[in-house]
Amino acid sequence: MKTTRAFALLMVMLVFPLSVSAGTLGPAFTYKELLTLAGKARDGDVLLVSGDVTATGDPLKTPALLQISGDGKAAIRQLRVSDSSIVFSDIELLDSFVIDGVSNIELRKGVHVEGAGGKSGLTFSGSGTLLIDSECTVTGGSGATGITLTHRGGDLYVSIESSVRGGGGQNGGSGMEVTSLGEYGTMMLSGSIRGGDGTTLGGSGLNLFDLSGNAFVTVAGSVRGGRGAIGGTGMQLVSLADNVSVGVNGDIRGGSGTEYGGSALILMDASGASNVNLNGSLIGGDASSQVGEPGQSLQVVGDNGLAHAHVLNCLLQDGENTFAYNSEPDITPLPEITSSIETLEPIHTPSPTPAPEAESTPEPKPTPSIATPDEAERESAEDVQPSA
Repeated sequence: MKTTRAFALLMVMLVFPLSVSAGTLGPAFTYKELLTLAGKARDGDVLLVSGDVTATGDPLKTPALLQISGDGKAAIRQLRVSDSSIVFSDIELLDSFVIDGVSNIELRKGVHVEGAGGKSGLTFSGSGTLLIDSECTVTGGSGATGITLTHRGGDLYVSIESSVRGGGGQNGGSGMEVTSLGEYGTMMLSGSIRGGDGTTLGGSGLNLFDLSGNAFVTVAGSVRGGRGAIGGTGMQLVSLADNVSVGVNGDIRGGSGTEYGGSALILMDASGASNVNLNGSLIGGDASSQVGEPGQSLQVVGDNGLAHAHVLNCLLQDGENTFAYNSEPDITPLPEITSSIETLEPIHTPSPTPAPEAESTPEPKPTPSIATPDEAERESAEDVQPSA
């Protein structure tokens, strides 16, 4: 990869030879001053920028091969570069960085690119060269793509060694999206490319759409889909034709999701003599809900897709359902003893009080009956009756 990158830089130097009388200009404190310095500069000059500079509607356009550098604290906002060859270092490019036309751009150590809300961090539309070193970062705005690249005729060489991230939001943005890579398009992706996390949908890590001619792509880094209720796809290859060649030698993973894990790689609509060689590892995203569906390692869509995908020394592993069942019963702990036994007051149990004895009631004596005079006379007469 380093050899190929060095060859691309050599070609840039041959097209835009450096002047032996290169110098340092600036610093520029406003965008107007920067445009003035660029108009005066010659090949190899270094333009210094200080402070927070906001670009106007005019693009930065110069025929000279320049280097624009800051002091590590400088920033240029809303910068657009057209038909120019510039090396950036030690500077922030904020609120989206746009490149078009035939341009040769390199981002070196200390460059951080960040998109405005809802917009890509870096947009390249045209042809030429785009080189991003490993010590740089590119991040999309809220819900937007990190790097959006469209090939429009001519030669195009792209080398990404940096960290690229899609923006987060309800739906995460893609890490990197490439469309219409044509006849003489070559890409070497060895950095870390990740989709943005979303509350609903995680962003795809890498999207390659509409590849044709002799386009050549090597993915040798780490590519991840973003997390969300639905995890993002790690890498999508859609519409490959002619003699397109894609080699996957890195680690590709689908994003984890609550309901659905993202697939590691989706291949769709491959035709002609195009081929996809799979090495490295393809691992589907996990799902964490009880009925969640994990992502697949490789998903091929279309009748002829399998004829164009060649699985070589590649690890294929679907995602897993990581829901954990809690089988242990809930146990209520005993109340904590807050004092020692010695300090507890003894509890006295009162003796039972005997029940009072029942008082005996004497039985009543019979009262003698007193006969009346008639009854007495009758009883005497009965006693005195003579015997027969």
